[in-house]
Amino acid sequence: MPLSNEYAEAMDEALTQAWLEDDFETLIDIVKEFPSLHLCNYQHSLTGATPLMVAAGKGRVDDVSYLLSLGADTSIEARNGDTALDWAQNNGHANVVVAIETHRLQEQSQVAAAEAVLLQKYLYSVDQVWGGPKA
Repeated sequence: MPLSNEYAEAMDEALTQAWLEDDFETLIDIVKEFPSLHLCNYQHSLTGATPLMVAAGKGRVDDVSYLLSLGADTSIEARNGDTALDWAQNNGHANVVVAIETHRLQEQSQVAAAEAVLLQKYLYSVDQVWGGPKA
């Protein structure tokens, strides 16, 4: 669902304030207030920066963790092709790099576990249809 112009302008302003003035309060408040809008993945209209990128670039580990818990997508790229991980690396925030990489590994592990369960269920259903495993 596309955001109204009012929300888009508010997010653009909040992202700009967070990056230029280290004022994250407005940005985090907006994201918290409207969780159903998935504003944690909103991209600035000019730069393509997301809240996760800005928080990562500023080294704000707690905000990064919070945004990741809301479902912030670590693979989104800004207009220049950088991801939140790149923002953290480019600005020397090793603790944020670790947080994002750990989150990615946990997501990959969860996906692999879910795929294993689905495969197991599929194989069980095939065995039921064909009368069990063949020797």
